[in-house]
Amino acid sequence: MGRLLLLSLVALSGAAQGATVVLDQDTSGVGSNSSGYAVLKIHSMVQTFTVGESGTLDTVSIQVRKEQNTYEDLVLSIWTAGPDGLRQDLLGTYSKSAADIDGFYSSYFEDFDVSAMNITVSEGDVLAVALDSAAVQSFVAPGERYFWGKSYDANAYVDGEAYGCSVLDAQSCLQQDWDFSLRTYVQVVPIPAAVWLFGSALAVLGFVRRR
Repeated sequence: MGRLLLLSLVALSGAAQGATVVLDQDTSGVGSNSSGYAVLKIHSMVQTFTVGESGTLDTVSIQVRKEQNTYEDLVLSIWTAGPDGLRQDLLGTYSKSAADIDGFYSSYFEDFDVSAMNITVSEGDVLAVALDSAAVQSFVAPGERYFWGKSYDANAYVDGEAYGCSVLDAQSCLQQDWDFSLRTYVQVVPIPAAVWLFGSALAVLGFVRRR
């Protein structure tokens, strides 16, 4: 009977698979501004936000503009946010080469597939997304930087804040009076399937107990 129970649970688990990717956070419709803040070697740009869906973080899309002479990678990192709202624990990084970024226009969103990081999130978690680059804007090398687009709204995300932070000290940050534009996508298991799995497993256990 124990073997039958195990096989039943495995079969039920398989039937409940098939997570759906849903849009969680989005500021593209919150007064998007054509301007942005430069992502350079000397500082990181950071946006915190509160997760609205429980599941696994799948994709982060950044509203980014690349200037014509930029050749350095654009590096996205995901962190937990501490009680002070600043970055705390690094969860993973994803680097894209300048050649793979087509964002010459301010309305362009660049997708970063972060599903391989296996970041499990729950509704109410506060995370931080940071952008870094080794680009150095100067009179000698003009047009060499990325811009992270910003919204007009300083409260685009629930419990979210935008920061400019020193690359030498992750806690040395200046809070901004607006939010950066991004979209986040989460893989979620459909609730009916999860409930059906749980109920069916309980039914099998009850049947085994009676036997």
